[in-house]
Amino acid sequence: MGLKEFKNELRDWRLDGDGTAESGRAVVERLFIKGEVPTAFFCFNDNISVGVISTLQLRGYRIPDDFSVIGFDDIPFASNFSPGLTTIRQPRQRIGELGMNLLLDTLSNRTMPSEIHKLRDDLIVRNSCASTP
Repeated sequence: MGLKEFKNELRDWRLDGDGTAESGRAVVERLFIKGEVPTAFFCFNDNISVGVISTLQLRGYRIPDDFSVIGFDDIPFASNFSPGLTTIRQPRQRIGELGMNLLLDTLSNRTMPSEIHKLRDDLIVRNSCASTP
């Protein structure tokens, strides 16, 4: 399979939501109706992950035995959820500081800054993902 085909296949599996747990629930239900349920979910935020896990658990599945789920954000609730949510932690405070500095620079200089800032994120491993064989 070439890169183009791989990208198209990934696009077929991407489902949009609005960032809420309810949209995570809706995604799971749509996949079950379609009859095409993956074994793992990468959600663009932790709220969606909570909805995905809750819906799978209501259907009788065990996380991570039956499905792996990973979120993004590391909201405070992620460590207290059952199972603990594996997630990507963003440096939120640093993002805010850089954003404010860029805004102030742009307003005072009337030009868009050209520098690129790369910030480190962290994988926070908890209990919602199974290890690979």
